Amino acid sequence: APAPAPAQTQAAGRPKRHKMDFFMECDQLRTDLRERFPQGIYTLDLIRCGVRKGTTRSYPLGVVGEVVELYNSEKPALKPLLVRITDTEHLRITTHEQAAAWAAKEGWDGEKLFFPDWEHLRTEWQTSFELPGQQ
Repeated sequence: APAPAPAQTQAAGRPKRHKMDFFMECDQLRTDLRERFPQGIYTLDLIRCGVRKGTTRSYPLGVVGEVVELYNSEKPALKPLLVRITDTEHLRITTHEQAAAWAAKEGWDGEKLFFPDWEHLRTEWQTSFELPGQQ
């Protein structure tokens, strides 16, 4: 069973909100993204432009089909974004191929950041999502 999400503020009828604050430096991005984002990019904007399709936390962001709001608490000028959850997966990464599939959804350079030590990815949840209207 999925781990419970931490408490979130949620007004009646409003989607759950999750922070998406991280800024990815150019050298942290997959090599195919570095030319496109030479100054780096906020993860929220990487989602907005359709490149990032997942995030990893210690809990799933919700259930498949649920719409949640992602926002940057440190840079409020970045407009929040609604995404629809398409999958939640309790990660059990043990091979380079599995790590590459994980990194492909998130935009990370998995080889540079996580090999050979990817132990922490064996206990986390990856939530995959799409922008509503991109089915």
